[in-house]
Amino acid sequence: MRVACHQLAAQARERIGALTGLPQIRPDSPDWWGQMCAMPLPMRADMTGEDLRRRLWEDYAVEVPIVEWQGQRLIRVSIQAYNAPRDIDRLLEGLAALL
Repeated sequence: MRVACHQLAAQARERIGALTGLPQIRPDSPDWWGQMCAMPLPMRADMTGEDLRRRLWEDYAVEVPIVEWQGQRLIRVSIQAYNAPRDIDRLLEGLAALL
């Protein structure tokens, strides 16, 4: 199950990177991350990370941490056995609409 979760996390990582155009902060390797990974998000002056987190939850039923650290906004995707590709699709739908 760990391999399947890593693969789904890798798909999320790749798709979020393609959406934002921002470089990844870690190599694409299970040596660096497993089922949980952080990716940079663009900063928006009109929306805080907390605003984005709240809107993803309220509008798309996606619960995901968003933090600001060293001048960057990061989203942390954590995949568990109960997650499916449709969960990543919903996350990407929300990010595409809100970023």
